[in-house]
Amino acid sequence: MIDYVQTQVRARSQWLNYVALLRLHYHSSFIGVLLGTLIVTRNWTAPLIGRTFLLYISTTVLLYGGLYSINAITDAAADSRHPLKRTRPVASGEISRKAAGVFAAGLIFAGFVTGWAWFGLEVMPIYVLLVTLNLSYSLCFRNLLVLDVLFNSATHPPRLWLGIWLAGGSFAWEWLALVFLFAVGMAASRRSVDLSDGAWKSRRSLPKYSRRDLLVIKWLAFAAIVLLWIIQQPTFQIPYIVTVCAYVVCVGGIETIPRIRAQFEKIWLR
Repeated sequence: MIDYVQTQVRARSQWLNYVALLRLHYHSSFIGVLLGTLIVTRNWTAPLIGRTFLLYISTTVLLYGGLYSINAITDAAADSRHPLKRTRPVASGEISRKAAGVFAAGLIFAGFVTGWAWFGLEVMPIYVLLVTLNLSYSLCFRNLLVLDVLFNSATHPPRLWLGIWLAGGSFAWEWLALVFLFAVGMAASRRSVDLSDGAWKSRRSLPKYSRRDLLVIKWLAFAAIVLLWIIQQPTFQIPYIVTVCAYVVCVGGIETIPRIRAQFEKIWLR
């Protein structure tokens, strides 16, 4: 009986380790899809809600679950030297790299299959783009100065576009640019948190940054948002207003308000 209970406990613990690879606390990134939909329509019909839920399962749970699992493999050596991140499943050895790789491949395959089955071939280029950008970052650009910020940020505009497409909207490059610039500010903020936390000891690109470098990146991204707003002189101003307000609260808050910074630290350092 005791052996049976111990086996069940280990099985449950292993199952929770695989759930941890999905990084559910990162699923807030699906807000980008919701914002894309809200730009086009505020009429949330039952079919639109259903398709949005299916898109969440296909992209965020399955496709990105696989990509996060790959990140866990590529980050394992660095995470194992971090006082908080060393408890992650692959870094701690609870899940082997081979098992995590099989899990990742299965999730990504399921993401493509469900995307094709539920939304057709039209979304496949976006799925390919998301995988390409994420793998490029994880396997190549994550340790290159500035390029790590740019490639990390480039994964967010496709999410907005998926939301716009889902609601029947048309392509709008300026909205995608706003999301990218906001993401640049957030990526720079994350690196400032990592520097303060001491993650520079495990990430090769971080020691190349100074606090001043990251502040410059944040200010340049904010200036580009304002400049785009001035040049475009849009009749529909809500995306610009929301982006500027979110930038001030999130990027500015991380820099100046300890409580806001602490909330993002809980997400980024888990």
